[in-house]
Amino acid sequence: MPDRFKNNEVINAGVPWGTSAELLTHYHFKFHYYNPDIVAIMTGANDAEANTRPFYHPDYSYWRQPVINLRAVRGRGRWMMHSRLFSLLLLNLFFDDFIQGQHFVQNREPLAPWFSGEIQSIPDGNLGFTHNLSTLIREIKEDGSEVILLPPPLNPFPNPPSGPVPPDIFTQIERHKEIMRKIAEKLQVEYSPFPEGHIPEGNWVDWFHVDGIGSRLKAEHVASSILKLLRIG
Repeated sequence: MPDRFKNNEVINAGVPWGTSAELLTHYHFKFHYYNPDIVAIMTGANDAEANTRPFYHPDYSYWRQPVINLRAVRGRGRWMMHSRLFSLLLLNLFFDDFIQGQHFVQNREPLAPWFSGEIQSIPDGNLGFTHNLSTLIREIKEDGSEVILLPPPLNPFPNPPSGPVPPDIFTQIERHKEIMRKIAEKLQVEYSPFPEGHIPEGNWVDWFHVDGIGSRLKAEHVASSILKLLRIG
């Protein structure tokens, strides 16, 4: 690898429980100012789960709620947080909604519903996922940056830990993969799916998440995609 590529900064700008909506807002309000050379986007799985919930609205107002900042620990509780053991106990006892991501999620009809239709009957172009991702890519390209789209890899092995991909979520993830492929073709950006079996069976934590070694393997695929984009190797 040429020396000019050895000292570049890599930023993990991923958002826990993030959908394409959070990726769009985070880039627009923050990472746009970082002037990145290349932006690698892996998204579609959390949006897929959103598509399985009732009261679908493209703004995800039926599934998302405003993020509440972590509540400060007071007095002796703060002193106890110096211990990892007590930290784990306190987090699980008093902040379990944060650990499970429930501070971010709701499931209810919006107070002022304005969109209707079953997810199966909604055209791809009317999905929030399509609008968010297309808008994000256009903004990145207008900033003069390159884009790599990575559809989320799923555990291809039988009997994964915690069970297989729920069928309704699997259907929506596959739908989003095809939408990503079409967007990549339309907007002329790199589309780089993970090779089948790239991550060994023992490195999957469940049907979607991977362990440390699996994360390294995912990073290696992203790196090879970047080098391909730069026409190196």
